[in-house]
Amino acid sequence: MIEWLEIFLAGSLLGGPYALLGAGLAVMRLVVPTTNVAFGAIGVGSAYGVHTLYTALDISPFFGVLLGLPLVFACGFVVLWITNARRTSSTEWLMTMLALAILIQFGLGELFSNTPIDISAGSWETYSIPITSSISIPALHLVGIFLAVPIIAGLNQYLQASFFGLQVRAVADSHAVSETLGLPVRKICSIAFGLAFVLALIGSFFLSARFDTAPTDSITRLIIAFQVMAIGGSSMWGMLLAGILLGVVHTAGATMGGADSGWGVLFGHILFLVFISLRPDGLYAKSREIES
Repeated sequence: MIEWLEIFLAGSLLGGPYALLGAGLAVMRLVVPTTNVAFGAIGVGSAYGVHTLYTALDISPFFGVLLGLPLVFACGFVVLWITNARRTSSTEWLMTMLALAILIQFGLGELFSNTPIDISAGSWETYSIPITSSISIPALHLVGIFLAVPIIAGLNQYLQASFFGLQVRAVADSHAVSETLGLPVRKICSIAFGLAFVLALIGSFFLSARFDTAPTDSITRLIIAFQVMAIGGSSMWGMLLAGILLGVVHTAGATMGGADSGWGVLFGHILFLVFISLRPDGLYAKSREIES
């Protein structure tokens, strides 16, 4: 019983970074015609960037993230502004982002020789909070979930209640109609992309603080984000629940088969298959989507 409680707690905390990745991919999906296949590479590249930044400046990794947030937002804004997705078909957009993913992954491989990074959070990694006499939770893992919840809540409220959220929902319905109404579609999409880049950075940072990260992990991060987005459905709160669920399944599989067995990832794929087969709209159906 104690072991399963520990698995549930560890998996739930892992769900925080997972949820942020899924939310970032979902925000991108609102304003572009297809899923961004470069999202995993963007997250991994952001983590490498933060690692390089705080190492070069000899500052805390958390300060490195704070410095990196406006930089990655600007990168996301520029990427969408240059590609100008509103004028491309789904195929053209897919090919453009595939090219970006290849560029980032091979660029990281050349710059860092495919050397994995391990983001060190200092005392946050060693300090643990006791839950029971035999179970304790690393403080760093708590920080990840405690940040994910208000970020998800704030993003959900922002998309529901703000004028920008109304513009995003209009663009999600139809780029052409939004342009006809005089909305700055290109700017709206660029801002949304910047927000998605920020979510990718935060989620990947906390994952990289828990696991070694290499350029080849881009596809793994993309799969996690896509599975969270699909299981969560069309609600930001669904992303959080899906992230926690996927985190618990990954942790349970890794515990049963061993950390290096790949069982956790396999169990996650099975969960994903079950959901898209039995509940293709995810945990939250369309009637409860962001704009409801």
